[in-house]
Amino acid sequence: MKIICSKLLTIVLTPFIGLSISENASTGGSPDQTPLDGRGGGVIAYSVTYPDNTNKIFLMNADGSGNKQIADLAGRPLGPSWSPDATRIAYYNHCSEKKWSLFIINADGSNPQQLTNDPDALDWCLSWSADGGQILFTRSRMTPVWSSEIWTMQADGSNARRIGNMDGQGADWSPAGSRIAYFDYVDGGGDIWVMDKDASRGVKITDHGAEDWWPNWSPDGSRIVFQSKREGNFDIYSMKTDGSGLIRLTNNLADDEEPKWSPDGCRIAFSSLRDGHYEIYVMNADGSGQKRLTSVDGQAINPDWKPGSR
Repeated sequence: MKIICSKLLTIVLTPFIGLSISENASTGGSPDQTPLDGRGGGVIAYSVTYPDNTNKIFLMNADGSGNKQIADLAGRPLGPSWSPDATRIAYYNHCSEKKWSLFIINADGSNPQQLTNDPDALDWCLSWSADGGQILFTRSRMTPVWSSEIWTMQADGSNARRIGNMDGQGADWSPAGSRIAYFDYVDGGGDIWVMDKDASRGVKITDHGAEDWWPNWSPDGSRIVFQSKREGNFDIYSMKTDGSGLIRLTNNLADDEEPKWSPDGCRIAFSSLRDGHYEIYVMNADGSGQKRLTSVDGQAINPDWKPGSR
């Protein structure tokens, strides 16, 4: 039976035990809606899973300052994804173990709206088209066997449809909007693929026995960053869009995951288990200057850079 990546199973489907770390992300009260100033070269959205199995979405400056909860969202909000014009944030909500639905809010946390509501689907892994008109997402089902499909819909939730007939997840639009990168999970492995937006042509650009997951296009469309377990644990790599020019960016005994490019292509945000729990880090695009940004009582995951951040 196919399963979601091990981190997601650990963080989303099961509670935590024995985590007690001082945090700089607020855990209660009304969210602070004071605009962030973009210190450190931008603003990053991320989600936190707490030891009591609750979730919240936060924003912070890219130097780690100014952490604030964006809204008191119902349910278990995860996976924030900025719209290209930075006015809205889409996310998925872990409604139950058998149902995850997609939602959208204004960037200030107001006006939450539900986009999908399939009672037997896990809808997650969002990516906006460059014009903000469409949202890619993964639709997974747990029965009769685990399966994941790539879907798209209008930004208002209408016209939801499956793209192609491949098994895949973690899809990401290219900056030009003409291609889609994704990975196909198989037991103990998985590779990165690139296909045309209508699924008329697909090319596998990694071919390794270990897991290659979570591709993300660089802003200029020339490279793809991803996580790979080819050296025994997850590290972050960068490659050209045809799979050549592979560069290893992190080299840590703990897992480094979920890489996301900054809007200027100079830096990469990622989540790392190197502190014994997941925290958000940032590094230069060549892997240098790795810096921890968060310190939470739980697991900080799903970083996404605000468009337009310098």
